[in-house]
Amino acid sequence: MHYDETSKRQDLVIFHYIVALGMPLLALATTSAIQHLVHEQKTFLFVVAVISAAYVGGWRPGIVASLFSVLLLDYFLLEPLNSILADTATLLLMTVFFGVSVFISWIEETRLRTERALRAANLQREIILNGVMDGISAQDITGQPIYANPAVVKMLGLESVRELVERPIEDFYRHARFLDERGDVIPLDDLPSRRALREGVASEMTVRLQRLDGKQDDRWIVIKSAPVFDNHNRPMMSINITRDITERKRAEAERLRLLMLVEQQRVRIQNLLDNVPGIVWEARGKPGGQKVEFVNSYAETMLGYSTEEWMNSSSDIWQKIVHPDDMPSAIEQATSIYQSGQPGSMQFRCITRDRRVIDVEAHTSILLDEKGEPRGACGVMMDVSERKHAEDMLARYSLDLMRSNEELKQFAYVASHDLQEPLRMVASYLQLLERRYADKLDDDAREFIGYAVDGATRMKSLITDLLTYSRVQTQQKALDAVNLEKVLDESLHYLSATIEENQAMITHDPLPVVKGDEGLLRQLLQNLIGNAIKYRRDAPPQIHIGAEKGKNYWQFCVRDNGIGIESQYLDRIFIIFQRLHAKGKYPGTGIGLSICKKVVERHGGRIWAESEIGKGTTFYFTIPVS
Repeated sequence: MHYDETSKRQDLVIFHYIVALGMPLLALATTSAIQHLVHEQKTFLFVVAVISAAYVGGWRPGIVASLFSVLLLDYFLLEPLNSILADTATLLLMTVFFGVSVFISWIEETRLRTERALRAANLQREIILNGVMDGISAQDITGQPIYANPAVVKMLGLESVRELVERPIEDFYRHARFLDERGDVIPLDDLPSRRALREGVASEMTVRLQRLDGKQDDRWIVIKSAPVFDNHNRPMMSINITRDITERKRAEAERLRLLMLVEQQRVRIQNLLDNVPGIVWEARGKPGGQKVEFVNSYAETMLGYSTEEWMNSSSDIWQKIVHPDDMPSAIEQATSIYQSGQPGSMQFRCITRDRRVIDVEAHTSILLDEKGEPRGACGVMMDVSERKHAEDMLARYSLDLMRSNEELKQFAYVASHDLQEPLRMVASYLQLLERRYADKLDDDAREFIGYAVDGATRMKSLITDLLTYSRVQTQQKALDAVNLEKVLDESLHYLSATIEENQAMITHDPLPVVKGDEGLLRQLLQNLIGNAIKYRRDAPPQIHIGAEKGKNYWQFCVRDNGIGIESQYLDRIFIIFQRLHAKGKYPGTGIGLSICKKVVERHGGRIWAESEIGKGTTFYFTIPVS
């Protein structure tokens, strides 16, 4: 690049000297051709040649042209030829010619230097103005732009400077308008440039430029205009500086939006903190000497001390609120949490301003500095007095329940022995009375004795079932692995006489090992299979025990072909003492299915039934896998 510029300059110098030599030759040729016309004015065209050489090349080419012209005049045009030194008049003429030529060359050199300086200044001005980020423009007295740098064109959304300068400004205003901060249209006469031209005052305005043709998004612009005055101190043009502050406006809008969000979050957090049913606090320092830096307003509600008292009382607020008897333990617990750096909780008593003592549970987290070292703590303190009272009441209720359970066990023992013994005695003596005095009793007496014996027998069955139901409620044995195949075999063995008497056919799927109480599960299967045999039709009972594994549980079923149950009664059959049939037709106490329900619930499952009258019933129950 530097080589090309140097080469161009050398070529230009050579061209200047060629002109300096060529112009005198041209003047010689022209003068020789029209010599009869110029007569004594033979130097005229040579003066023109020198002027031309100096105009093109400046001082040095002008001197060369002057010297060359003197030689050409001396050798070809002056009389006598080659006598410039011998003839005084010729010498004087050539001296005057040369002096005039030198003077002309100096004038042209000055002109060229001035032009070059002006061009350089203009170039620098263009470079500066074109490189400025702000827009710079000028408008004449009519408001028509007469100059604009590229920054103005870009801000206004135009294609080129020519589009702004050469077209009437009214064309631009037909496609754009200026708005103020509120979004109202600004009249053209209120713009700073118009005020500068009309009133001769400098002014500044922030506007939003809106292109109506949609060629550009809205731009925020600051316009500064100042007038330029003529010799009569009247505005003749305005100089305008425009700065695009769109990004700044967007940043300000975003900052305001973020500030609003922060304020909304602050208000939201403050509302949450003020409504937390506990004291939210933050403190600096180690336990025993922590200075409270923040506390929510609930502190006054709970303990009676205002937030100002909490934060202005140095570290003695803890001595005021923590019960003296609990202070050593509280400091010890807090120090342990502080040193571990992990969250923790502790309980102690606090004394309120009105000298009430309340139970407090505190959850604490440790605050770390930039180096990861503990610098303080924060947490929540809650009044748990009601909970402590409820826990004490629950403990008393638990003791009462344990006492009641013991008494219930004693009652069960009495019921199983002392209550059943008189029933056995009544039934035995009635039967003995019937045998011994059979020939003396009429049919009514024997019938009455039968009723009494049947009542005693049913009373004994009812007591036995109630005892079984009670044991399901109170017996809390640990659950172990139970093989249901074994349990089913034992149940069928216990029911073998009933199965043989009713010619029942019983089938089953492979049964799994589950976690449960073996005795209760045996009772469950016996009751369900016994019910299926009891509520039979005329045909022999057909019973199937199924098992299917779900995702988290085993589902079992006991399906029969018995008389069925109407759908509206399916929810009632598991309620204790609920019977759907007369005692004479189907014997029982109405407790069996209630026992089944309690057994299934004891194992964490549920039981239900599906049935259709005349087609049989299916009982389903579930037992969790683990």
